[in-house]
Amino acid sequence: MGGLAVALSDRGDLMGALSVSEQMQKAAPSAQTLAAIGTLKARSGDVTGARAILEQLKERARDHHVSPSSFALLYVALGDTDAVFRELELAREQRESSIAFLRSASAWDPVRGDPRFSKLLGEVGLSDWQIQNNQ
Repeated sequence: MGGLAVALSDRGDLMGALSVSEQMQKAAPSAQTLAAIGTLKARSGDVTGARAILEQLKERARDHHVSPSSFALLYVALGDTDAVFRELELAREQRESSIAFLRSASAWDPVRGDPRFSKLLGEVGLSDWQIQNNQ
């Protein structure tokens, strides 16, 4: 999701963020932006629209790489926690750069309380202890 869309979303303006993301997708289509649109749709209550986008992403993934973290963010918004951690594990295995933002990105807030999240942070060197001790 682009910077403006993230800022709008973090402020609670989901419809503004959705509008910006849809404009981005028209100008420069990408799986990441499509996933962001699905995430925003789910968060704003359009679960049917979000699931339709999830299916589009799955279809696209048959022929092109789609980032596991893109799927994970959409699954967070859909409330499918097991799928979130399946995708995050793939992202970790593939050494996706987005993993570096697990600690700070608000998008992960809904799953922070899950013990698997703390475990993942430790596996990628982002646990509280590792950061405090510069490990």
